[in-house]
Amino acid sequence: MRKNTTIAVTIFLALFLTFLEAAIIGIDFGTESTKISVQDFQRPLQIALTPSSQRSAFQQISFADGERLFGSEANSVSLKNPEHTITNLKQILQLNDEEILQQISGLEFQHLFDSETKTIYMTLNDEHNLFGLCETESETERESQSDTEKEQEQEQEQEQGQEQEIESLTKEECKFQLSGEEVVGMFLQHVQGIAMSYLKIEDKKKVKDCVITVPSYFGQKERRSLLDAAKIANLNVMSLMNDHSAFAMRYASNQLSKLKEHKKLNLLLLDVGAGSTVSSLIEFQAIEKASMIKGRNRTSVRIKVLSTSWNLDLSGNAIDEKILQYLIKQFDKENEGKFPIGDFKRSIQESPLSVRKLKKIVPKLKSVLSVNTQAFQYIDNLIEGVDWNIKISRKELEEIGKDLWPKISLPIVESITKAKISKEDIDSIELVGGSARIPIIQKGILNFFENRLELKKSINFDEGATLGAGLYAASLSSQFRVPDLTILDSPMLDITLKYKMLNDNQEEIEKKLVIFSQKDYLPITKKFKFKNFDDVLKMNIFEGKKEKPLLKIKFTKLKQILSDYNYDSSSEEKPYIILSLKINQNGLIEIIDNKLIFQFAKENEDQDQDQKQEDEQEDDEDELEIENENENENEKKKNKDPKIYPFKEYKNKRYVNLRKVRKIEILGKTKLNKKQLKESKNILKHFEDMDLDFQKKISIQNELESKIYELNEKVNYEFKEELQKYSTEEEYNKIMETLKENQEFLDELNINPTLKNSLTTDDYQSTIDQIKENTENVFERIKEKIELPNAFQEIGKKITQSKKEFLELKKTKYYITKKKSKEFLDFLKKTKKWVDENNKKFKKLKDTEDFNLESKVIFDKIETIGKRIEGLKKKPDAKPTKWEFKDGQVITVPDNDPEKQIEYLDTKIEWKENKIKIIKNEINEHKKEITNIDDEKKKRKITKLINQKSRNADLLKEKISKLRREKTLIKRDSQKKPKIPKDDRWNGLTEDDIRKIAEQRLEEMEKDKSDSDQDSDNENNMHDEL
Repeated sequence: MRKNTTIAVTIFLALFLTFLEAAIIGIDFGTESTKISVQDFQRPLQIALTPSSQRSAFQQISFADGERLFGSEANSVSLKNPEHTITNLKQILQLNDEEILQQISGLEFQHLFDSETKTIYMTLNDEHNLFGLCETESETERESQSDTEKEQEQEQEQEQGQEQEIESLTKEECKFQLSGEEVVGMFLQHVQGIAMSYLKIEDKKKVKDCVITVPSYFGQKERRSLLDAAKIANLNVMSLMNDHSAFAMRYASNQLSKLKEHKKLNLLLLDVGAGSTVSSLIEFQAIEKASMIKGRNRTSVRIKVLSTSWNLDLSGNAIDEKILQYLIKQFDKENEGKFPIGDFKRSIQESPLSVRKLKKIVPKLKSVLSVNTQAFQYIDNLIEGVDWNIKISRKELEEIGKDLWPKISLPIVESITKAKISKEDIDSIELVGGSARIPIIQKGILNFFENRLELKKSINFDEGATLGAGLYAASLSSQFRVPDLTILDSPMLDITLKYKMLNDNQEEIEKKLVIFSQKDYLPITKKFKFKNFDDVLKMNIFEGKKEKPLLKIKFTKLKQILSDYNYDSSSEEKPYIILSLKINQNGLIEIIDNKLIFQFAKENEDQDQDQKQEDEQEDDEDELEIENENENENEKKKNKDPKIYPFKEYKNKRYVNLRKVRKIEILGKTKLNKKQLKESKNILKHFEDMDLDFQKKISIQNELESKIYELNEKVNYEFKEELQKYSTEEEYNKIMETLKENQEFLDELNINPTLKNSLTTDDYQSTIDQIKENTENVFERIKEKIELPNAFQEIGKKITQSKKEFLELKKTKYYITKKKSKEFLDFLKKTKKWVDENNKKFKKLKDTEDFNLESKVIFDKIETIGKRIEGLKKKPDAKPTKWEFKDGQVITVPDNDPEKQIEYLDTKIEWKENKIKIIKNEINEHKKEITNIDDEKKKRKITKLINQKSRNADLLKEKISKLRREKTLIKRDSQKKPKIPKDDRWNGLTEDDIRKIAEQRLEEMEKDKSDSDQDSDNENNMHDEL
C-alpha cells in the first residue's frame, strides 16, 4: 500500500512540475512582421523579444551559402540576395489559384503553382548543394548500381590509387523546392525558438501551445494552409483567431471595469493594416452570473462580433506603393538625362536593386509623416554612384494617395449595414494598425461620423492583436487565471450550397441557398434535409463570392440502397437524406453526418434484423459526433428557408450511412495526409540539422583560420628570432612547411566553395590537431625559455621581500608564536633551496632542450607565499582558550591530555609575553616623544598613557605567572607514579605460611577446573542423547 502511494505521489509531482513549466504563445501573423506574446507560471503575459532585442520579427527567410537566415538577418541580405529571400509569407498562403498568382507582382524568387495540391512552391537554386537536397548525376547512377558493381569499382579505385574528384554542380543541375506550408512552417519554428529563448526553456514540447491570428478575409484554403504549416512545425494550434477578435479581447481586458459599469457598449474597431482595412462592429455586454459563494454574483463580459467588412485596396502596402512610384518619378525628373542608353533615357525603375533600396525606406518616410509635416532621408549610392537626398511633405503624401483616402468609409458603411444599426448606435471608435496613424485617414473617419465621436487609441497599434491572442490562449489552456471573457465570432465569408433536385414533374432543377453567414456564431452545426432526388444527388459548396466551388459532394447508387434495404414504396412519406455540416472554431467546414432515411417494409423486418442492428450501431456512432449541435444555443437563429429542416426521428425507419457511396472533390486546399505531413516534417528536420551542422562547421572553420593566422604571426613576427634559436633544424623546417601548406589550403577554401562544402567538421578538426602536433611543442619551449628566467627572478624577490615583511609583522603581531615563526621561516628556506636547484639545472640546458618544469609552477609558488603572508596579517578569530586550531578547524583540548594542555598554556603564555614586548616598545616610544614636547598638557596626557600601559603590562605578567603555576601543576601531576593499594590480610604471616596458602589455593583451582570439565562432558552427552 505504501509503495503504491509513493508511486502515485511521484507521478503526481512529475505531472505537476511539467504543468508548471508549460507555456503558451500568442502569434500575430501579420503581413510584414510577426509579433509574439508569451506567458508561463513565472511571467505574466508579455511581448517576447527577438535575439536582437526587437519587439517583432520580420517575415523573411533567406537561403544563402548553406545557411538559413530569419527576420532582421534575412532582411539585411535581401537587397543582395532577392532571388533566395522569401517575403510576404501571408501573401504566399493566399496564392490558391494560378489566376491570382499571375496577378500578383513583387515575388522576386522563382515559384510555381501545383494545381493538384493547390499550393505554391518556391524554387531555390543551390549551386554547390550546400543544403544537401539535390544529387549529382554520378550519385544517382551509383545508387542504381548493384552492391557487387560498387565493390568492384571500389577495388579498382584502390588498385589504381585514384582519388575521386568532387563534382561541381551547375545551377541548372541543383535546385530544390519548398511548398508554401513548409516555408511558413520554418518561420513558425523560428517564432517558437524566439519564445523558447525568451522564456529560457530548452524543451520544445513545453512551448508548443499557441493561438495564431489571421485576417478576417482569410478563407478555407488560407486557414487550412496555416494549420498545416503549424503541424509541420510541431506546434499545437489551440485555435485560429480573427485579428479583430484578438484586438477586442485585448480591449476588453484593458477596459474591464469600464465595460462592467456600462453594461453594454458598441465599438467600431478600425484596423488599417499593411494588407487591408478592416471595419468590425463589436458588442461588449456585461452579464451577471451566479457565483459559487452564496448570495454573490460575478460579472463576465461577452464579446460579440456583430459584423465585419474589409477593403483590400486601402492598406499600408498600397500607400507604400504610391509613395514608391512618386519617389521614382521624382528621381527620374531630378536626374533627367544623366543615365542615357542609346537614343533613350533610362528610368531608375529598370534597376531592381535601386527600387529595392527605395522600397526599404518608404515605411520609414510614411511613419515620419504621420507625426511631422516633412520627412528627410539620405540614400547613399542609389544608382551608379549617385546619392539622393529625399525630401517629402505631408501635403505631397495626401496628394499622392488622394484616390485611396475616400475608401476608408467603404468598409465602415458595409459593416454598419450588415449589423443593421445606425451610426448613432456606435458608442466608441478604436483605431489599430500602423497606417491608422496617418492624419488624413483619421480626418476621414471623423468626417464620416460628423465629429460626434472621438478616436480612441487605448490599444497598442502594433501589439494589441498578439496580446489578445496570448490572453485567449491562456483562457483555453485552463492553466492560467484570466479575466472572465467570452467571445462570439462568426464566419467571415458566406457559405452557399447549390444542389439539383427533382420537382413534382420529375424535372431536374437547381436550388441555391446561403447555409452559413455572419449571423451565425462559431462553432455551429446545421442539418439539411433533401427530398425528391434521383439515383444520384449532386451538390456544390461555395465560399464568399468565388465562382469556383470550394468542394463538390456527390451521392450515388441511392435507388440501389433503397432496394437492398427493403424500402416500402407504398409508404406515403418519401425517403430523404440528412446532411450535417459544421464550421469549427477555426472557421473550417466539416461534414459531420450524411444518412439516407426511409420507411422499410414491416413484413421483412425479421429477415433484416441483423443488418438493421449493424446500421443502428453505425448510426449511433454518427449521432455521438453531432451531440454538440447547439454549441451556441443562445445565439442560434432558425433559418426559415423551407429546404432546411430540423432533425426528427420516426418509428419503423431505416438509417443508412452514405459514406461508402459519397464522393467528395475538394477544389480548394486539401488537408495534408500523413505521408505528406511526414515528408514536410522531415524536410524541416533536415534544415534544422543543417543549421546545427553549419554553425559547428562555421565555428571550426573560424578556429582553423585563427590557428593559421596565429601560426603566421608567431613564425614571422612574434617569435621570428626565438624560433631559429630554440628549435632544431628538423623542427624549424616542419613548422615552416606546416604554415605554407595550411596557408595554401586556406586560400583554396576561399576560392573553391565546392571543396569547402565537401569537408566535414572532422576534417577541419583533423587539420587543427595536425597543426598543434607539429608546432605546439616548439612554441611551448620558446615560451618557457622566455618566461622561466623571469619566473626564477620573481620568486627570488618574493622570498626576500616576504622574509623582511614577516620580521616586521613579528614586532607588532603578538599572536605570531615561535612555532609559527619557525614554520614560516623553514618554508621560505625550503622554497629557496628548491628554486636554486632548479635554476641551476635550467642554466645547464641547451637551447633546443626542454625543461621538466613549467613557469606556471613557479608562479603558483609565488602566489602561495603571498597567501601565507596575508594569513599571518590576519588576527585569529578569538583569543587562545581551551581550543587548538588545526587545518582551519577548531578542536576542543581534552582535560585528560596533559601534553595538549601544556601546549595550549605555552601558546597562551607566549601570546602574553609578545604583548608585553609590544607594550614596552610603545612605552619607550612615548618616553622619547615626551622629551621633544614643551606643552605640559600634552606631556601629562602622554604620561597618563604610559602609566596605563605599564599597568596593563603588570597585569599581563600576573596572568603569565598564574599560567606558569597551572602548567607546573599539570606537569607534576602527570609525572607522579601510581600507588599500589595495601592488603591487610598478609600482615603477621611468615614466608612458609604464605607458601602453604598458595599451594592450597592452587589445589582448589585445579579441582574447580576438573569439575567444570566434567560438567562440560555431561552436557555434551545430554546433547548427543537429544
